[in-house]
Amino acid sequence: MVLLLIPDIAFEFASWLSPEFKLYLITEFERLKTNEAYQYKVECSATRLLSKVNYVIHTDAIKKCIVPTLTEKQKQFVYAEEADVENETIWLSQQQNGIAF
Repeated sequence: MVLLLIPDIAFEFASWLSPEFKLYLITEFERLKTNEAYQYKVECSATRLLSKVNYVIHTDAIKKCIVPTLTEKQKQFVYAEEADVENETIWLSQQQNGIAF
């Protein structure tokens, strides 16, 4: 809530200084928000691409190393269980590094 008010306070202060300065501040603020959104979009695209590549590597490794040693009943669950282990490991490493979603 407080962070939403900070730009408004800054804009009002700028208008007190000069209307031209307020206009300049608003346009720069919009430009920075646009750049930030674009940068976030690029990061999300890269993350999505890495996830796709890692998925193929992960499933191929399961096919080659784990599936040949399993019974038919165990094969039904192997991908889901391995994905759960991988997701939990990634989540724990992100928590240890201070990355939260």
